[in-house]
Amino acid sequence: MLVRFMGVVKTFVAGLFMGVAGLVPGVSSGTVAVVAGVYQRMIDAFGSFFSKGKEKARHLLFLVPLIAGVVIATFIFANVVERVLKTYPNQVSMFMIGLIIGTTPVLYKKVRKMGEGEQFHIRNLLPLLFALVLVVWLNLPDRAATTPLEETSVRTFALLFMAGFLAAGTGLVPGISGAMVLLVIGVYATLISAISAVNWPLLIAIATGALAGFIVFSKTMHYLTHNFRQTTYCTIIGFLVGSAISIFPSREMLAGSLPLIVSYVALLGSGAILAYFYGGERRRV
Repeated sequence: MLVRFMGVVKTFVAGLFMGVAGLVPGVSSGTVAVVAGVYQRMIDAFGSFFSKGKEKARHLLFLVPLIAGVVIATFIFANVVERVLKTYPNQVSMFMIGLIIGTTPVLYKKVRKMGEGEQFHIRNLLPLLFALVLVVWLNLPDRAATTPLEETSVRTFALLFMAGFLAAGTGLVPGISGAMVLLVIGVYATLISAISAVNWPLLIAIATGALAGFIVFSKTMHYLTHNFRQTTYCTIIGFLVGSAISIFPSREMLAGSLPLIVSYVALLGSGAILAYFYGGERRRV
């Protein structure tokens, strides 16, 4: 009983971190799920959402605390994340890069054990490189926050539903930021404003789209991770490395003072150590 309770607590905490990550443009909730070791289980749970019997109960026992953590973190930390990003954007980026650096070797070791025997197939470098370039390209433009939408028209609801669908769905892919998708579409400011003001009509439109996106994209990822495991996880590694390159504060590193550079390196190192030793050899992704 205690073991089961602790498992629920760990899942809830993973959901909290995923919720916070989902608010940060350039940071992927899927990346946090990989670091926390709940990614494959999350994909399997959403992918088998309509299963019956004990299987459904087991998936619900996992999904309820995970989703609760995501929702609670989204509402509680929306304003906090906005302030932290404005004050310490580069520090957040360096810590996230550290997490990615620490997670990638663990994933690579697992990829080598997937597919046919222990051999790593060189053909999987192609989707890896494609994913890396795609993420870097998506994050190249400087996207300014747009004016929040406040009208409650059918057009606004449809736009927010589709935005939620795409953001939640793509957010399941480690390395692709759901918040960045909202920024690209032009509704990120609307999301933050709706959460801060508790604008229920707009929040419901985004939430229903997000739920639909989770189900559709998770079923797709469920199929891919079970039928093309090595190729899929090589692609995920590409997304992760690409996101690390995209959020690296190169200009600030070069122009910063020595104490600032030391703090960047310390955050990067602590993130890498935390992810690597938390992952370990037995961690399930």
